[in-house]
Amino acid sequence: MVTLESLGIPTVLVATPSFRNGVKLHARVYGLPEYKAIYLESGTSSIGGFSPEAMEDFSEQLFDAAVAVLTGTNSG
Repeated sequence: MVTLESLGIPTVLVATPSFRNGVKLHARVYGLPEYKAIYLESGTSSIGGFSPEAMEDFSEQLFDAAVAVLTGTNSG
């Protein structure tokens, strides 16, 4: 993420909410304090073990948020 962002290539990180503090810390440490991530509300701290169908549902839920971050049209 850091290398791509420094080259002007927008990126987005997808994580579960339990990683929110770590994402913010790493972004600040690596010089990207305004870096935005989107968080998957999966009801658990890990997405491991979900079926392919559940992962497809998650990706559909996150698609618009990821596009908004990548294109700079996100409102938050």
